[in-house]
Amino acid sequence: RGSGVIAAFAAEPAHRYLALRANGQLADAAYRWNDEERCFVAEALEVLTVEGTRVKTMTAFMTPSLFPRFGLPRTLPISAGPRLRS
Repeated sequence: RGSGVIAAFAAEPAHRYLALRANGQLADAAYRWNDEERCFVAEALEVLTVEGTRVKTMTAFMTPSLFPRFGLPRTLPISAGPRLRS
């Protein structure tokens, strides 16, 4: 665990992220590449607790069925590009 592990995981080409807010906190929607569907598929909502300029904790909800509640698509096309994180 730690910032290095999280940064390495986020940099994997199999992932894409959309920034959002959940209960007023910074969060992101994580998508993972699916070879069968040939697109990025909803994987987790990650809620961040920020202290100063650093992420103190990240809580991942591995529940793709939550995505519609946030107006998020179930899939992202291959054209989603290398990074959507803002």
